Amino acid sequence: MPWGGYPGNKDSDIQSGQGYVHNAYFFESPLKGVLYSKFKLPIVDPVWFTSNKKGSKVFKYLTYYQIENSKINLIKLIFAALI
Repeated sequence: MPWGGYPGNKDSDIQSGQGYVHNAYFFESPLKGVLYSKFKLPIVDPVWFTSNKKGSKVFKYLTYYQIENSKINLIKLIFAALI
């Protein structure tokens, strides 16, 4: 897969990297790459998803921790996220 600026761009204005990644077939100078993949959701819903049952508790303790940066609020936040 090509990575970064298109060949011929100025070296001073690449903005996203330079070179190739995962060129398993050792193509001499690939210009484009297409990647196909299945869309798969994670096994556990992230906290900000409404389907996550811990979300309201975690954000409540996150708010308390942001209001007052104490160790006890951090511990409550960690336990709410893990348990």
